[in-house]
Amino acid sequence: MFIENHSPYANLMIQSATYGTFRPIRVPIMSDQNLEYTETLDTLKEVIKAKGLRYKDIAEKAGIPESSLKKIFTGRDCSFMRLIQICNSINIKLKDIFDIRSESEDNIYRFTDEQEQYFCEFLDSYKLFVKINSGKSLSDSSKELGLDSNITRTYLKDLEKIGLIERQPGDKIKFKVNGTIKIDENSRLHDKIVEKVATSFIMELPKIRKSKAQSIYEIGSVRASPETIKEFIYNVQVAYNLFDAKSQKENKFLPPDGLRHLTYLLAIAEYDSIGK
Repeated sequence: MFIENHSPYANLMIQSATYGTFRPIRVPIMSDQNLEYTETLDTLKEVIKAKGLRYKDIAEKAGIPESSLKKIFTGRDCSFMRLIQICNSINIKLKDIFDIRSESEDNIYRFTDEQEQYFCEFLDSYKLFVKINSGKSLSDSSKELGLDSNITRTYLKDLEKIGLIERQPGDKIKFKVNGTIKIDENSRLHDKIVEKVATSFIMELPKIRKSKAQSIYEIGSVRASPETIKEFIYNVQVAYNLFDAKSQKENKFLPPDGLRHLTYLLAIAEYDSIGK
């Protein structure tokens, strides 16, 4: 199985372990243009400083010479895979570095305990809020979620009560949320959303496979050496981080009508599904 498209990442190829030997994916050198490299590196330096870490210790854990590490931060010449190595050595995800940088540039909104508890109990209300907050009309959002007018009105009253919207005459809605909504990965709401999305996505996969939508679907259970498993997970992580960084940038600068929805579910683990 190969992943291939006509995006800037068309040179990324991942060979599935199902088909035997696996080679590392080819990753381009980062640059200021394609991944806002300078800002990312500066943020990483701030994290290292905040953690009180020394270059010597980081280099040892990352398995690279200390002199090479210093050159990365001074000469600003580093491959994406090397950057992930450095992040892993200080126990932080590259995605977290992007998030930290984003938070310093944009307003971030986090739900209160009351709001999060409400959404955990009424997940459809959360989905409705996300849709209308993104600019979609109330009628279209309700229709897509299969909500009748009574339930929709109830949800709007609840959203107003917990301080997220203000209902105005003529079915107009004023949003009281400024900035990008961020949900903690360790929160109960995050777990609820992941469970709901994963379940509905898996149930829809047979239908999606028969459609003309761009998609990849692979599931299997194989035996491989610990080294090959580690390499597989690492390569998928690199590809994911590249895509995530690109999509974040596109969401920031491209108009909504130039973007399409993509749902993905990454789950790779040392787990014997056949024996269960």
